[in-house]
Amino acid sequence: MVAGPNPKVVVFNDQDPVPGSGDEVHITGVSILDKAFNFSDSLSASSGYDSRINWTALKYPYNIPIGLQLPSDHNSISFSYATNDLFNQDKINYRYQLTGSDKDWIYAKSNPKTLNYYNLSPGDYTFKVSVNEFNGSWSKPAEFTFEILPLVANVVGIYFIWHPVIRVDYTNSKLPFEDIKRKK
Repeated sequence: MVAGPNPKVVVFNDQDPVPGSGDEVHITGVSILDKAFNFSDSLSASSGYDSRINWTALKYPYNIPIGLQLPSDHNSISFSYATNDLFNQDKINYRYQLTGSDKDWIYAKSNPKTLNYYNLSPGDYTFKVSVNEFNGSWSKPAEFTFEILPLVANVVGIYFIWHPVIRVDYTNSKLPFEDIKRKK
């Protein structure tokens, strides 16, 4: 019992938790360009606000964006995650995979953060993370999907370089220094 103006009773269960009872993992954060990005219902209230970063909704309680779209120059991303089990942190093992980048699962032991994924190409990605605690089996993965948009300027530039209207024929042109060499 706690003494004070609002006394409360806190009860702890001293028995070991049931194996597998905490086998749930949550994605708790997303870092973009090596900075934690705090997503909000309002784009302008979000930290690191960039009007080219878009999402449709947030998944609570960690404010993880749903339908995240990143511009092509924001192609560096990392993730943090956690499990509900507070008592057995030393026995927790995580694994994660970014489909579209990783071929296999990456085993992270008890580290609750991925390495940075740098220079991701435009496209669709799904980050998955799973936890293994007592019973040796992996939990159902928590998933987060996002898209890195293509750079529109590259598409336009390629069109202009290869489009026949703007090709220039240099086969019959003279360079200015050719006349100088002939005068000598």
